[in-house]
Amino acid sequence: MANPFSAIPSAYRVQAQERWWYANCAWDAFGICAALKTDGRIESSCPDCGHPISVRVRNHAPDDKTLLFHCLVPASRWWDDIVYTCTTMNLFRSEAHVDGWHGSRQRGETTTVSKLAELAEVWWHDRLDPEWQPHSREQNQAILDRLGLVGVFWQLA
Repeated sequence: MANPFSAIPSAYRVQAQERWWYANCAWDAFGICAALKTDGRIESSCPDCGHPISVRVRNHAPDDKTLLFHCLVPASRWWDDIVYTCTTMNLFRSEAHVDGWHGSRQRGETTTVSKLAELAEVWWHDRLDPEWQPHSREQNQAILDRLGLVGVFWQLA
């Protein structure tokens, strides 16, 4: 992985700068557009029903604001198994589809696709800069807090 890009095929494809890219999760799909500093199109499918999802990203914002982003794994555990975590950071068509996908699993957190796009922009916008350095945990927590992603679920430590 070279987040937000995936070197292997995944459930999230991004068309940007006249080519296709794979992303590790829904968050990274928006992150590819942010890192490339360009508009794009994200294609995936609803994990609950399999219905195709296609969302255009223009000026860092999704054109379909009805979609939801669901994150199953709490932030403090993201890196325990980042591959598993990424498979559970998905776009859904509605709350009913989030509920259907969960089944008997512990529920994570859901937010709007617009909030996800905003998060990806702030988190990944500098990823391809020549002087890029990974953000510190404190910087990342400040990003989550500033965007209103607060509470125990969103605490990195």
